[in-house]
Amino acid sequence: MKLLSVSIHRVLTFSICLCLVSMLSCQKENTIEVAPDLTGMASDPVYDYILKLGFDRSKIVDLGDCYVVEGDIRFNKLPKAPKGARPAHLIFNERPLVKHDDVDKISVRVSDTFGNDDEWRQRVITATANAIATWNNISGCKVKFTYTAGPTARITVQYRPNLTGSGFSAISQFPISCNSGTTIDLNRTTSRLLPGQLLFLMTHELGHSLGLRHTDDASTLGFLIPYTPNTETASIMNSGSSFENAVVPAWSNFSSGDLLASLVLYPNVATASPYINDSNKVVVDWTPSYFCNTRVRVDVSENGTLISGVEVDNNGQYTLDFRTTVPDRYYRCRVYALDDPDPNRYLQGEVYSPQ
Repeated sequence: MKLLSVSIHRVLTFSICLCLVSMLSCQKENTIEVAPDLTGMASDPVYDYILKLGFDRSKIVDLGDCYVVEGDIRFNKLPKAPKGARPAHLIFNERPLVKHDDVDKISVRVSDTFGNDDEWRQRVITATANAIATWNNISGCKVKFTYTAGPTARITVQYRPNLTGSGFSAISQFPISCNSGTTIDLNRTTSRLLPGQLLFLMTHELGHSLGLRHTDDASTLGFLIPYTPNTETASIMNSGSSFENAVVPAWSNFSSGDLLASLVLYPNVATASPYINDSNKVVVDWTPSYFCNTRVRVDVSENGTLISGVEVDNNGQYTLDFRTTVPDRYYRCRVYALDDPDPNRYLQGEVYSPQ
């Protein structure tokens, strides 16, 4: 998976185009709208931001109050572009991420706006609660969603009437200002999904709210999450285009890459860990969600003497460009955000090289 190395950078939205079997009496809705031609129009900061994140212009659709990218990733139109660089890739993950301090406090509710279809709403509530449980049960991962029946929550799952006929089954927001996205919008066609399919869909969309992009999208320019595979057919973050016959699969489980990505991005404890690789180079791994920034500084000292200080993308891994050849060396690393006003907010680790 891509996003971080030994850390996983790839948790993102997958576009889900539904085409249920005829026994479910569902009409085929797997046509993706072509993005509007914005040539000659006044520059839109959010549209420009989406392009800056590396998304393909042809995969951007204008729904009036928001843009939808890759079929199910939502960007609200704002006066100013959101802060951050690019989004992350399970396999590829970029900015934004949810800040490590807050990723265990994400509340979720299901609105009452489901077209007077209470049976559909109840099934969405069940699927959402079960999807929350699947994320919360990842051992060693700090991610914790909480379902609430109250009137407010960080994330609201809701029916969006104008998605009908759009070709989009669901759209979810990426993290905003270092917190999760705020909405997951559903198409009416999701009312025809079987329980296992709806659970798969909601688990996928919650992944987008954490900053994960589609695992299988070759155009994704996010960072490869360290130690995750480049592609993975079993990833729950694959896009709808990967589904057999465009049918949403039933929930089975997270793939090994999904689990690795979640542990790299959101471990219970944020760390910085240097090590010596097979080429005798010093590699520094760190928890990127600890810093809600796109760039960090990585300092490395050898036996107490600073030997490297560089500004790098906050993708969770940096490899020094020299080889260690002298025996009995201690390497200490310190990683911190460039614009963090708190000088005591950093991650630090060390490794001993006896060779």
